[in-house]
Amino acid sequence: MLSTVRALVDAAGETSPTRAIVLAPGRPDLTAGELSDAVDAIGVALRERGVGRNDRVAIVVPNGPEMAVSFLGVASHATAAPLNPNYTAADFDFYLSDLEARLVIVAADLESPVRDVAAAHGIVVAELRVDPTAPAGVFSLDGPTAGDVSTDGSASADDVALVLHTSGTSSRPKFVPLTHTNVTTWASNIATTLALTPDDRCLNVMPLFHIHGLMAAVLSTIRAGASIVCSPGFDADAFYGWLDRFAPTWYTAVPTMHQAVLAGVDGHRDVIERADLRFIRSSSASLPPPVMAALETAFDAPVIEAYGMTEAAHQMTSNPLPPAPRLPGSVGVQAGPDVAIMDADGALLATGEAGEIVIRGANVTAGYDANPEANATAFTGGWFRTGDEGVLDDQGYLRITGRLKEMINRGGEKVIPREIDEALLGHPAVAQAVAFAMPHPTLGEDLGAAVVLEAGSTADEAVLRAFCFDTLVGFKVPSRIVVVDAIPKGATGKLQRIGLIDKLGASLAVDHEAPVGELEALVAEVWGGLLGSELGRHDNFFSAGGDSLTATTAAARLASHAAGEIDPTDVFRAPTVAGFAALLGGAAVSEGEAFVELRPGTGRPVWCVPGHGGDPFTFLEMSRRLGGDRPVLSLTLPPELCSDDPETNAAADRRIAELGISMAKTAAEVQPDGPIDVIAYCFGGEVAQDMIAALEAGGRDVGAAVYVHVWGWSGVTYTRLGRIGSQVRMRARQLHKLVTQPRAVVRRIVAGVRGTHEVVDDRHRRPSTSTPVTVVKLTREMGRRFRHYRHDMGWGDFAPVREAVEIDTDKPNVFTADVGELVSVVERALDAAAEG
Repeated sequence: MLSTVRALVDAAGETSPTRAIVLAPGRPDLTAGELSDAVDAIGVALRERGVGRNDRVAIVVPNGPEMAVSFLGVASHATAAPLNPNYTAADFDFYLSDLEARLVIVAADLESPVRDVAAAHGIVVAELRVDPTAPAGVFSLDGPTAGDVSTDGSASADDVALVLHTSGTSSRPKFVPLTHTNVTTWASNIATTLALTPDDRCLNVMPLFHIHGLMAAVLSTIRAGASIVCSPGFDADAFYGWLDRFAPTWYTAVPTMHQAVLAGVDGHRDVIERADLRFIRSSSASLPPPVMAALETAFDAPVIEAYGMTEAAHQMTSNPLPPAPRLPGSVGVQAGPDVAIMDADGALLATGEAGEIVIRGANVTAGYDANPEANATAFTGGWFRTGDEGVLDDQGYLRITGRLKEMINRGGEKVIPREIDEALLGHPAVAQAVAFAMPHPTLGEDLGAAVVLEAGSTADEAVLRAFCFDTLVGFKVPSRIVVVDAIPKGATGKLQRIGLIDKLGASLAVDHEAPVGELEALVAEVWGGLLGSELGRHDNFFSAGGDSLTATTAAARLASHAAGEIDPTDVFRAPTVAGFAALLGGAAVSEGEAFVELRPGTGRPVWCVPGHGGDPFTFLEMSRRLGGDRPVLSLTLPPELCSDDPETNAAADRRIAELGISMAKTAAEVQPDGPIDVIAYCFGGEVAQDMIAALEAGGRDVGAAVYVHVWGWSGVTYTRLGRIGSQVRMRARQLHKLVTQPRAVVRRIVAGVRGTHEVVDDRHRRPSTSTPVTVVKLTREMGRRFRHYRHDMGWGDFAPVREAVEIDTDKPNVFTADVGELVSVVERALDAAAEG
């Protein structure tokens, strides 16, 4: 009888020893026979370290074939305890203490605090090392061996194969031991439910420290003698490549992953045509019926929604395969254990009556470890109480109608609110804190928190979120933290958690404010495109419908624009458009800072002059694309001039000469030798002309000078058209702004138009210089109707023109979205200047 994990592995090896059973991107396949050998090798390594049956071994290894095989190997000879590799030191301290682990296996190339925590607890660490040329899942364990070598053999059916922690209503996660009988029973149940055969192949995208990935993907595959593709974790952009490369017959995921897959359907129709999925499985959170329908339409395959939990070794109910009906909104019929509905007094209820969902069967844990209080409330008459409310219909289909526990299900990740309360209360400025569930379109539930500050203390949402990241793993950090004067209390004086979202509606609202600067506009464009909404600078990515999966995609798509390293968790750290834009820039520009370094390098720097708005990061993407290793430095405008307000612009225009002289002094001091190369955008061209004039007057050589201007309604063209032409253009611009920016126009009218005439006069007095300039005319919108206008934008009246180039673009900002052609022009100018 196949009643142990080792028996499942051996059976697969004996039946088809040469069949590929573990596959992974970029690795040779592992056969069923080689898997048996790998499990044997793990057993030897464990015994050399004194680890025997029922000794607990923590596994801290990222997703992939090594994580899958280490679980199988450890469970076959001892007790496997997979832990999230992203846990903080505080998390590891708690879990290793609770587990009383004998050994910690950690990936050698993983930077993790678990090593220091294990050393503090006196726990031996074994480093998992991988030879990339070896079959997927094959590894060696390095590290000290024990004096007492274990003589235990493989584990038996009653030994504990797996221990996982689960969330509940208390502040302390509960410790769930699952025997070999529990997990092998469940593996048989799912293999039967899904009619798995050796011809099936599962694409695993679930984390393997979670019961869903371990049981639904790995162990059920081994039980069926089938094969599994062990990905490094879910990646929406890589998913279709894996689907095409490995030709799986099914995959299992949580609803947020399915939604991310759907977002890529239109761009991968050819892959879908070649795919041959027999079914798609969903579990760990409620699958919205429209998502289920869209998946079935896109892939022409049935979607099987199931209901599971750690205490049941995952699956309890499942919708059946065709031709049996699949009911959207239902989690199916019992699929292994007995399922019933119970009232608060322990009586089983009739069909159609709502109550607590209860289960019993060979795959259900016998009880929590060292927690008699929890066991006393979790079991009634041999039935395990799930804490979920539901109803069974007359055909045996189960619908989940609510949750009796306070636990928040954040897209399959279970969060204990009290743990978040305690983390926030650790901040010295916080007097009261309550975490609560917020509705979310893809996660089902998101996490928010309300805090009351100590008298005289100050702390905002950004400060409190940063504090949470020091003590909590990323998925436990609230998407929103609101500071309130008081948190509603119940009749007994307890802070009210349930229904808090409704009471805090006004506090959670955010006024829409347009993005400021190039990076904020870029972040708003990328995030808005992913989420299908128009975002302002203070809008929250998660409140707008984002989740951890789309956050990963959002971070990846913006990483190339970052001044430093960008990690997917940075979206959690800075979930607003303005906050994330600041991260992309490396840091906000400090007051009084004359320039920022966009790109380090050696040799002669390139100096950039921003336009109205003063955003020095305008040139960030251009700096990343420029060839060579030259540093790129962007000058800054004074803070009071960093605005798109017409009155402020007029003030800036009147200070052109002053700004140019100041920037010339900065560049000359930072770069004492060699020609100075200048690139300017929009209004920055005016400033750069005075800057170059000051440099020439001081005897400094100027190499390249590149002026970039927009020709169209949305841009300002700096040309020497004469006073009449200038006023005509000014009136047209005022008419356009009257439609699009009425409040700004009213302010301008009130202030009078005298400033505009002064602007025109000042621009007629721009200095003449001897440095050849390259002029780039960005043509878009209405500018296309006036292509006959001079490509040099009038600069030829003030300086010799080396080259005048027109770039036709529909992109909102050629410096970020469509920078390639512009970079080529800039490089030509720099090369020409370098040649003298």
